Amino acid sequence: MKTNFDRSLELTLAWEGGAVHHPKDPGGRTNRGVTQRTYDRYRRDRNRPRKDVFQIAPAEVADIYRSMYWNLVKGDQLPAGADYAVFDYAVNSGPGRAARALQKIVGARVDGIIGPETVDLTREAYARDPVALVEAICEERYRFVRSLKTWKTFGRGWKRRIMGETMGAQSGDIGVIDYASDMAERAAAKVRSPELPLPKKPTMGKADPEDVAISRTPEGVGAGTTVVGGIGAAAATAAEKIQDLTGISDIALYAFVGLTVVAAISTVGVMMVRARRGEAAA
Repeated sequence: MKTNFDRSLELTLAWEGGAVHHPKDPGGRTNRGVTQRTYDRYRRDRNRPRKDVFQIAPAEVADIYRSMYWNLVKGDQLPAGADYAVFDYAVNSGPGRAARALQKIVGARVDGIIGPETVDLTREAYARDPVALVEAICEERYRFVRSLKTWKTFGRGWKRRIMGETMGAQSGDIGVIDYASDMAERAAAKVRSPELPLPKKPTMGKADPEDVAISRTPEGVGAGTTVVGGIGAAAATAAEKIQDLTGISDIALYAFVGLTVVAAISTVGVMMVRARRGEAAA
């Protein structure tokens, strides 16, 4: 909903820390949840010189979240609660990942781009049971972050961010699932949501789809499956990254795709060598 952006941004920023550069965070240098890479793209698209993300202005933060996350997941068109749940998912793991998750849940064509079909099906699911939809989004997101290699480092914070202190949605808890469910319930009852207190402790670490741990995915079962799965995972990652690369030239895009293919081939080669070594040892 258009009227829900400010509140959604406020809640999301409560989870994002200040200027940080955690060595295990795939996002690298980050300030208010905005990575240096995202900030570079934002300023380049506006013909502005490169600037350290640690010096980002508050107005730029709000503009980045609206233009590069909220607008891409069609936050203005999604119903209350679902808009915040998908938006926060996009901020932490990328708009493409959040869009695909929503599309799978509502039965839309999964392409990582939220359009009229996805919006309509989301509204239909919301009309049937708004809280169930919000819970499905957050539960899928929680399953996803648990599959990441960085779960051991950032998992505790991600769990609090998505699920709060207690798993599932309940009144008075602090997770995205709790706030989003409350928004949905009150919107359905046409009751204005109270200004619930914000979470007090930010989380660290971007839940990057590139960091899926092989041992926690179907690709991790069996050497042959690992090799095939490695190709599929590399292709999926390439597709997701291309989806999220907005405002770049064709030359840069082709270069990116080429490098991604080379990296995928190299990765599969390493997997095959390891698999053969394992067979020899057996």
